[in-house]
Amino acid sequence: MESYPIETARWPRPSTPDVRHGVLILPYFRAWVGGPDHSVIPEHGRIMRHGRVRDRFPSELPLVQSSPLKGTYLYGGPLKVHFGHVIVDSIIRLWAFDRRRHKGVVFAFFPRPVDVVPNWFFDVVSLFGVMRDDVYIIREPTIVETLEFFEPGSRLGSTPHNWYLHYLESLPIVKTSRTPKNIYFGRTHILHRGAMLGERYFGRLLEESGFQYVKPEHHDIHTQVSMIENADRIVFAEGSSIYSAELLPRTKARIFMIPRRKTGEKIFASTLRPRGSFTVLGKPDTLIDGLNRRGLNHADCPSYIRDPEALHADMVQHGLIDGRPFSDQAFREAERIDFLTYYKDIDQSYARNFSKLSGWVEYVRNLFQRKKT
Repeated sequence: MESYPIETARWPRPSTPDVRHGVLILPYFRAWVGGPDHSVIPEHGRIMRHGRVRDRFPSELPLVQSSPLKGTYLYGGPLKVHFGHVIVDSIIRLWAFDRRRHKGVVFAFFPRPVDVVPNWFFDVVSLFGVMRDDVYIIREPTIVETLEFFEPGSRLGSTPHNWYLHYLESLPIVKTSRTPKNIYFGRTHILHRGAMLGERYFGRLLEESGFQYVKPEHHDIHTQVSMIENADRIVFAEGSSIYSAELLPRTKARIFMIPRRKTGEKIFASTLRPRGSFTVLGKPDTLIDGLNRRGLNHADCPSYIRDPEALHADMVQHGLIDGRPFSDQAFREAERIDFLTYYKDIDQSYARNFSKLSGWVEYVRNLFQRKKT
């Protein structure tokens, strides 16, 4: 292991990388198959979720000529063009970037859902001193002459290191104070990406109680971070809208999550609780996944909640909404609208995946009656 000259810092942090030579890197051709050759890299160079590796390297390599990449590079991680994945997978090693030593940062590309890297990605990595010309995106098999692997500062499903939280204090975020004090990060405008059906009922109550519906993707990364730092209260529908908090060491906001999956707390508690207050609303174990627009069980599936009254009661208890009684009729109507919106104009080419559609519709119809268990 080669000594790494890091200037004296205000926080303890790893001072030596794991250095590897002649590393073959493949683009990811499906989730998560590809990346750097696992047989030669440290375990912390792999994709991990909740302390377990989630990637694999193909046993049979493609019959193509590998391109050489000369020089010394920092391994950034996988690059999937999705805000949440960039935050939890692509930036967690960038604290170690040093232009005096590194010719650039290498990312193994995953070309779905889109093949074009947007400007917002370069805006995010620039916070770590990584400029557009420093980014090397692996789109074909490539052998990197020298590749340095540093320990990630945080991991999805794991608590961030204390030294990393201190490091985040130094990020050059351009702060703005003109942001809402009570924020609702909802998903009713992106239902097709997955949501709890009926969310619009609770969203309406939140807005009537003074919360402002915010679409974070309409704001630059500096404003997104400022929103989370400045807010008094944040309610977010489980999803990537809150991930800008990963760029903060702490926040004074009381953060509440409307869950859409049973595992949501496990994912977000490790990120948010070390930074401040985090509460899950309702009973996540009453959520049931539906089928997505392709008839599959996937991350973009809608979910159905069997006990919306518990979610309403928690909102009242925490002072997020007024004490008016829960309206089952209004919730059912909101659920119906969300259902019809989500499945509007289904691509008929996926019809074969709905071979049990009639039975599933009946299942949904029964679910709408919500006999609590």
